[in-house]
Amino acid sequence: MKPLDLHKVDFAKIHLLNSPDVDMEYIYRGYFSDEVIDHILVLVERQLEFNGESHKIRKKAYNIMVEGLQNITRHQSNAESEVEKIGIFCLKKINNRYYITTGNQVGNKDVIKLVSMLDKLNGMNKEELRNYYVELLNNGSFSEKGGAGIGLVDMARKSESKLYYNFKSVDTENQFFYLKICLDSQLNDEPEEDHQKAVSLHFDGLSALHDKLLKERIVLTLRGVFTLENVGDIIESVKKSRVSTSDTRSQTILSLMYEMLMNIIHHAAVIEKVGGGPGVFMMSENHDKSELLFTSANLIKNCEEKTLRNELITINSLNDSELDFYFLKNNTDATGMVKTGQGLINFRKRTKSNLNHYFERLDDNYTLFTLQINLKTPCEPYS
Repeated sequence: MKPLDLHKVDFAKIHLLNSPDVDMEYIYRGYFSDEVIDHILVLVERQLEFNGESHKIRKKAYNIMVEGLQNITRHQSNAESEVEKIGIFCLKKINNRYYITTGNQVGNKDVIKLVSMLDKLNGMNKEELRNYYVELLNNGSFSEKGGAGIGLVDMARKSESKLYYNFKSVDTENQFFYLKICLDSQLNDEPEEDHQKAVSLHFDGLSALHDKLLKERIVLTLRGVFTLENVGDIIESVKKSRVSTSDTRSQTILSLMYEMLMNIIHHAAVIEKVGGGPGVFMMSENHDKSELLFTSANLIKNCEEKTLRNELITINSLNDSELDFYFLKNNTDATGMVKTGQGLINFRKRTKSNLNHYFERLDDNYTLFTLQINLKTPCEPYS
């Protein structure tokens, strides 16, 4: 039996609990393709609609995300290594304000051009931005990256907000470029100085998170409120990414992802503030890329801990034939029809390994529940 990876447990706990003021957050780190972008857009659009946002806010957010995500793919097309092609997308809602952040690796030679362009755009008013956009279109003044420059102009126009940016050194030749745009879903009278401090803190937080993802070799992370509707979109987005072509066990990976996300939905305690049961899902690889580790974390009510813990202990103690009998005994109704909630048994049967689990009582109401599953990958894993 593989031991519990406590580093991932700690990370999942911190990632789930460290932002009590966050109303919503979705983070995707991985390879971005047109198909992945399409499904991210659908996923986020549904969440904004679920949050009751106005058509104006949803349209703004959609247009900004299109440009920001396409900007990542433009840089990917010129990247030489797989590591350079990995980007990050984050949508976070805090106190009626949405923060849309994208990140990708750029060469040092591009940093000066980007800073010059961003500072220029941030110094323009609405009319100046419109005129500059028309000028670029008429002159065909697209950047070497296939339109990334005009994409930034379009983002500045549509957001009616400053383009906040930050760079972090990767090595002697490259830096990671973070771009953040803020959208207020309601009238916000926050002083600009306070807003600048908030943006700076969010940059620091995302940068620290990104460092942790790299250190822990986490190739995919999702944090948010998972529902029956958005789980389908998540699976489709991953299916269209490189996991579907670079790993012959992609169907098993997708199936396990689906079961773990459904497990969060099934067990996660509903938190009124976020309108559902928040959870974290992560997929990481070991150093020789021979194994994937799936980790999920969510809150459960304290009264549910004993039952869930006993079920996991029982499942881990059974062999294949005993699992089949246990499945039929506990997951069929009086008519013999299969009931829902058989995911934990499926995990054991598919992976042929025990279900590592961790429970931590947090307060008088909630317990942290973390589940880990190992999957051997005899071929090149998703990265």
